[in-house]
Amino acid sequence: MRTTTAIGAVVLACLAGCSGSDAPGDSTGDDAATVDETGTPTDTGTTPTDGTTPTDSGTSPTDTGTPTDSGTPPADTGTPDTGPLGTAGNPDGSCKAGIPAGGTPADVSKPTTVVGTGTAASCTFAALKTAVNAGGIVTFNCGAAPVTILVTGTLDLPTTKSTVIDGGNKVTLDGGGTVQILRWYSADFRKNDNRLTLQHINFVNGKTTPTKAIPKAPPPCSQGWNDGEGGALYMRDGNLTVIDAIFAGNQGAPVGPDTGGGAIYVVGSKNGALIVKSTFKNNKAANAGAFGGLFCPLEIYDSLFTGNQGIGNGANSDDATKCSVINNGQHQVGPAATAARSTATAPR
Repeated sequence: MRTTTAIGAVVLACLAGCSGSDAPGDSTGDDAATVDETGTPTDTGTTPTDGTTPTDSGTSPTDTGTPTDSGTPPADTGTPDTGPLGTAGNPDGSCKAGIPAGGTPADVSKPTTVVGTGTAASCTFAALKTAVNAGGIVTFNCGAAPVTILVTGTLDLPTTKSTVIDGGNKVTLDGGGTVQILRWYSADFRKNDNRLTLQHINFVNGKTTPTKAIPKAPPPCSQGWNDGEGGALYMRDGNLTVIDAIFAGNQGAPVGPDTGGGAIYVVGSKNGALIVKSTFKNNKAANAGAFGGLFCPLEIYDSLFTGNQGIGNGANSDDATKCSVINNGQHQVGPAATAARSTATAPR
């Protein structure tokens, strides 16, 4: 068993020393997930969903390989309605303790790459891909009007340097309901000091298509997928800052005991994730409809989480008397996934 950071369908004004109010009419019932009081998930040394085995000492995990495909569990649950994106953040949030220094937008006055030459037509996926792959400070010059760039292939971020992507409150990256938008992957685990900062930008309709089916075994052994995390962003061995951003209509794998993070999934982060004045709405995954994290400290300030869903079902336990098959280093029991169901976390 493990404890993960999971944010589901709950409106949060602030976390980590701040206060605010829930949006009128929003449910904080059994589809809402909780974060522990410190914002830092505890762990019991069990495996993350990519098949690696971290230890509390921070050493690099070893890969256990790809499980045998036992057929095709459900992978497509439809495209969520993003609705009007609006303005990022919780309008009723008020952080009395103040936003930490790391929550201040990064200086982008000297960009490494500018996507576009002043028109919407110049802001192509090819130009975006070149800029993101190179890393550093990425800004946009797409004209005066807001622009949406269709992302037709996952954008791989460098992990050997820090990267800032600043949309200037005019840019939306759209996965089209078919592709994961961003990916940061380092083979190490909780060693990297480099950071990804996403600010003044929107991410919509990102979708991860899982490929690693849990080996076939009769219930109550776990069913579903071992991968498929982070519809908009998957990050391993990196650190994340999100400021004034909107994540809407993103999807992770719909079933699986360990997969999750409809919008974002971060695993093995040395310094964790910081979310400031941002909105997560109508994202969904088996666990953690909005943000999922394993070995990832998390702080959230003045942000709005609404309409996100943990759509898995069942439980996740280790019981050899009920399941003789090993998956992710456990005799995993549970028909699909824990659906991140609890009461809402009260602001403090």
